[in-house]
Amino acid sequence: MSEHISHIEYVANVRSRIGEIARAMIGGELSFLEGARKLVDLRHAAGISDEDVDFRVFVVIESDTDDLPLGEIRNFWLQSALSNLNTEIDDAESWARTIGFSACESLVRRFDSGIG
Repeated sequence: MSEHISHIEYVANVRSRIGEIARAMIGGELSFLEGARKLVDLRHAAGISDEDVDFRVFVVIESDTDDLPLGEIRNFWLQSALSNLNTEIDDAESWARTIGFSACESLVRRFDSGIG
């Protein structure tokens, strides 16, 4: 027997996930670059407008850093190539944290259930 959830429940779950991601970014458990990518991917499923001020920050971060290898994809890169990019990635992470921190705080206030 499969369990189905309503669209309203689905959106609520996605929004809660957005709050969790933002909380993890603030807490240093998730990089701002990777977190921005996750948030941008969830934006439409959560019914968030393209004009949302908080999400526009993460769209900018994702757009400006989409060429940087992050997460699992790094396993497919040569170590020498990654070494050459480490400074750029570190600088981008610092920049993303600077411009994204207050937007993360706002997303936590808006969507984090505090559970989990």
